[in-house]
Amino acid sequence: MSFGARFLAFPDLFPARRAGEPWGDRGVALDLPGGPYLVSGLSVRQEAAAHERFGALCSAAWGSAPAGIQSRLFTAPAADFLPLDTRGWEYAMDFDHDERSVRLAGLHLMARLDWAPALGGALWTSEERELFPGIFENLLRVLVAYRLVELGGAVLHSAGVTDGDGAFLFLGPSGAGKTTLSRLSEAAGRTVLSDDLNALLPGPGPGRAQVVKLPFTGDLGERREGSPPRPLRGLLQLAKGPEDALQPLSSGAALALLFTCSPFVNADPLRRERLLDILAGLAAAAPARVLTFSLAGDFWSILSKAFS
Repeated sequence: MSFGARFLAFPDLFPARRAGEPWGDRGVALDLPGGPYLVSGLSVRQEAAAHERFGALCSAAWGSAPAGIQSRLFTAPAADFLPLDTRGWEYAMDFDHDERSVRLAGLHLMARLDWAPALGGALWTSEERELFPGIFENLLRVLVAYRLVELGGAVLHSAGVTDGDGAFLFLGPSGAGKTTLSRLSEAAGRTVLSDDLNALLPGPGPGRAQVVKLPFTGDLGERREGSPPRPLRGLLQLAKGPEDALQPLSSGAALALLFTCSPFVNADPLRRERLLDILAGLAAAAPARVLTFSLAGDFWSILSKAFS
C-alpha cells in the first residue's frame, strides 16, 4: 500500500513544503529535551489544549522564548482524511523517508519534518477540540526522537525508574511488562519517570549517559511535571517469570535491544546507521542485564545489590 493511503483521501496531494493556512495566531513553547520546541499557528482552543496536556512544560511566553525547534500548525479540510473504524486496531502512522524530510500520515493528521535550513516540523489537521491533544502529541513524539539523534541521544520505548541515586531503564516490546513493573516500583517507593517513552542522552562526562524524563506516558497516567536528568545506572531487558532473577546480557544483545526500542528513527533507512553508532556508545555507559520479574515485586532488592 502506498504512503498515506490508509489515512488520506488524496495522498498524492500531500503538502510539498511547510505552508498553508494557520489555525490562528497563538503559539506555545515546550520545554522538552533538545528544545525548546516552538509551535505557532494554533487557535485559542488548541493553545489551551496544549497547556492542559503538557502543564508546566508548556509556556505561554512563546513569543519571547529563546531560539528552538520551530514547527507550524495548519488547517486541513475534514474531507482530506478517510473515516476509519479503529476498534481493536493497534494504531501506527505511515512514514515516508527522504534525505531532507520525513513525511507522516495518521488519524486526522498530515505532518512533515524538514532539515532545511534546520530541523523543524509542520502539522496539518482538521481537528481543534477533543482529538487535537493526541494529534499534537504524535507530532512531538516523532520530532523529539529525531532531535535527540542530532544531539547524540535517543528516545526509547522503556519504563524509566529512579531510586534516588540514578535511573534504570527497563526495555521491551508492548506486553513485556513495563507498566506492571512501574506499578510495582511505585509500590516499593521508587519514582517512575515514564512507563512508555524516556530520553537517553550522553553525559555528563565521557563514557556516561543520563536519563531525561519525557511527558509521553502509557497506561500509568500523566507525567507532566519536569524532572532533572538522572545518571543511567543500568539497562534491563524485561522477562516475566515466577521468580525474580538477573542474567547477563551481551553488548551485542544490548545494542540490538536499544535499537529495537528506538521508535520512528529505527525504521528510517537513511538515518539508521547514525542511530546505531549513537546507541553503541550509550549501551557502553552502564551495565546491561536481563531482568526476570514476578508480581511479588522483590526485584528491587536484587537490583540494589547488583548495581551497588
